[in-house]
Amino acid sequence: MTETPSTTWEPGTRRELAPVRGTSARDLAVWEQVESGVPGGQSGQRRSEPGIVGLLLTGYLDTEVRARMAGSPDADRFRWSFGPGIERSDPLRSAPVDLRLALSELPDTGCRVSMGWVDGDRRHHLAPGRASLASHLTLLHGNSAGAGLHGTTVRIDDLVRTAGGLGDALRMIHSVDPAHAEGLPAPSGPTRLARWLRSGEGPWSAEFMHDRLVSLLGTGRTEEIISWVHEMPQQRVVHGRAGLSAIVVPESPASPALLTGDEIAYGPEDFDLAWVLGELLVQDHLTDYLDPAAAARQRAVISECRDAFLVAYGPAKDIVVTGRTATLRVLVELHDAAAFQDRQLTDLAAQVPELVDAAR
Repeated sequence: MTETPSTTWEPGTRRELAPVRGTSARDLAVWEQVESGVPGGQSGQRRSEPGIVGLLLTGYLDTEVRARMAGSPDADRFRWSFGPGIERSDPLRSAPVDLRLALSELPDTGCRVSMGWVDGDRRHHLAPGRASLASHLTLLHGNSAGAGLHGTTVRIDDLVRTAGGLGDALRMIHSVDPAHAEGLPAPSGPTRLARWLRSGEGPWSAEFMHDRLVSLLGTGRTEEIISWVHEMPQQRVVHGRAGLSAIVVPESPASPALLTGDEIAYGPEDFDLAWVLGELLVQDHLTDYLDPAAAARQRAVISECRDAFLVAYGPAKDIVVTGRTATLRVLVELHDAAAFQDRQLTDLAAQVPELVDAAR
């Protein structure tokens, strides 16, 4: 299926978003905004293409954002495109037809669930902004209070509203009849984690991180973590990679867009809740690398977003499974940071034994 709307570059929006030191490799849009045209190895040629406003290449996922023609509807001003990264062994997932229709018909209750469309090995979405909630939160410390965030009209209140929209959208996804989930696999993140903990194999620094992590955890905790993955209940249709990087912050009055479909799965009813909470924990950890004033400001906004998300989503159904799954999310961050060329977060591994103990 191909896109019919034009993707002509809108003058005045040409900016490049490049990876920021200290971010997770698997976060889709944790980017720093800089003037375009900076050489960038593998991505240099694509960065110079007209209309490119976002580009992030990791071993797991290839993400591109383009501005569309001036005059496009506010909800569709940018085209997001995902493809498998060069170190990835499995293709992007696709929902069965019945499930895709059910998800596409979900009402907009503060956030639009976007299923997008598939063209070749890539999935495309139309969205109201050029950057995810993760991107805006990561770059928050570089902006004065109340200012538009990195070259857009987005403000702090918009981030909090988007976090609430994420909670609303995930709750709606989980309301879909499980009968539509026939044939869906379990979430890929925990499966990838268990395989790595067993084998210790992987690209780049995966083996090093495995050895360090297992030495910190010990054999008993490592086996327990693997058992959490294998015992994970299958209860609901889940987004599969829900998080701050999967939701696009609008640059207009349009609703945020939750980009959905490439890791759709069947898993615990609060899997997505836990996956978001685990990512928020990592985001909070990364503020340790900021100066005290910036760290305090960023933590305050992260806290506001967490509160808005939890109020919109509602309480967890199973505290134990949610705690364990949130811990799995942190572990997946560590794996992906090592395996997909992000060398940050390694010292977070030292805190994982305590997290595992608390999640028991």
